[in-house]
Amino acid sequence: MSDLPKPQLVFFAGVNGAGKSTIYEVAKRKIPALAYMQYINPDLLTEKNHGNFFAGAKEALAKRRKLVSLNIPFVFESTFSGKSEFRLLEEDKNRGYKINGVLVGVSDSSINVQRILQRVSLGGHFVPPTDVERRVSRLAANYIKIVNLCDRLYVVDNSRGKPFLSLLVKKQKLIRGRINQKWIQEFIDVTKIKKEELER
Repeated sequence: MSDLPKPQLVFFAGVNGAGKSTIYEVAKRKIPALAYMQYINPDLLTEKNHGNFFAGAKEALAKRRKLVSLNIPFVFESTFSGKSEFRLLEEDKNRGYKINGVLVGVSDSSINVQRILQRVSLGGHFVPPTDVERRVSRLAANYIKIVNLCDRLYVVDNSRGKPFLSLLVKKQKLIRGRINQKWIQEFIDVTKIKKEELER
């Protein structure tokens, strides 16, 4: 068995407008190693492809597959709204990647919609509110898969614009946490992760 350290994959997952990119920038300042890892952001690639989401997603996938083929550490963002994302993560885990994740959420989808409109006013791409609602439901339905695939998962509430680390889950066990929003409680209920005492 190889004694070489596992390559690391870090994802920032959340529905459009949750604040994944903002929290990535915050995390880079606190964890400088992130700044040296290859970064894949489908939203930026979509903008690069003149708002063509499919072209952006295709380019993101190609970049990711190339990095994985070379066992290179990388960071990526995703809404985690499709089955293909989890198949890719499972493949990465089977290749020996250590998977650390940051799950970003907000208390109400109206916050997502408002932030998307702000982004559009600055030249970003639009996401219909119906897509936002659908992705909120799909992401919640995949909480268990996310927990099971991660070596370490940080659950961050970004409802108020200032990121708050609500939960830290390590190898399917809740290390520490604070229930500060209804969606955090729903995450705990769905995943059935437990800790004897949680701050409220």
